[in-house]
Amino acid sequence: MQTIDFEGREITYPGTWNEMSRKQLISVAGLLLQQLSPLDFKLRLILKWLKLENRIFQYDNASWYIYGIYRINALFALWGIKKGKVRSFDSSDVYLLTETMNFLFSENQLPGEKPVISRNNQLTRQLIPSIRAGSTRLYGPADKMKNITSGEYAKAEHRYLAFIHSGDEKYLNELIAVLYRPRRRFAWLSRFIQQWDGEKRVPYHDYHLARAADIAKVDLVTRFSIFLFFEGCRNLAVETHPNVFSSGAEEENSTGWAGIFQAISEKPTDIEELTRLNFWTLLFFLEQKAIHAARYSPNPND
Repeated sequence: MQTIDFEGREITYPGTWNEMSRKQLISVAGLLLQQLSPLDFKLRLILKWLKLENRIFQYDNASWYIYGIYRINALFALWGIKKGKVRSFDSSDVYLLTETMNFLFSENQLPGEKPVISRNNQLTRQLIPSIRAGSTRLYGPADKMKNITSGEYAKAEHRYLAFIHSGDEKYLNELIAVLYRPRRRFAWLSRFIQQWDGEKRVPYHDYHLARAADIAKVDLVTRFSIFLFFEGCRNLAVETHPNVFSSGAEEENSTGWAGIFQAISEKPTDIEELTRLNFWTLLFFLEQKAIHAARYSPNPND
């Protein structure tokens, strides 16, 4: 966490994605949906996180920090300024504070080209564990999506990529329908089972996609926050298993995860078993297999 002293107030706010609260994630998602420039985004976010949105008063080419009764209206603010009760501050201080928001973005630059700024999403904490879609309460995966199956991930990633490429909310709603499902009956008893994997949701089936219509009624900022959670976990998977994802599993023109399942299956019935395997377990297997193949494959230059 980051701590600053602003006008006598000690304020603490996140310094990483996983230090955010649910409310702070919602604020990030809402601003990202506005497609602001990175500077504008960081400025608005720091004002929101420092609770300065309604405390800054512009007067006489200066910025003033207003509080208490001076926030009632402009006349009270002006009266406080003239009485010396309200202090001015250098606006550049706020802009300097926006630099503490840099953890949200990454900058890449190729020689001779302008820098490209993108989200540096590292969110893996589950801050929206459940949502209500219609009359049903739906529950999402755990932190780091550690309890999802390979088949569940494959179907979610397909819709994640489709939403990025098209912007069609249909794919966002279906992504959430894959990940968020009703709780299993007597799920509370699971904790007493020795081999319990932490899963409380009912197993995924394609009929769960029918809930996308109800999920579409959940406010967009909440839905986009769930999207950010999936993206952060996916980024972790890519970062920690580079040999798996460098094979082009997510490319548009590849067969994707279906092709991977088929390639490592000896018979068709194996595919169904693979889709039920924990996603992170499968990733570990694929990463080790790729490393072994690269180590022992013949060098064409020899």
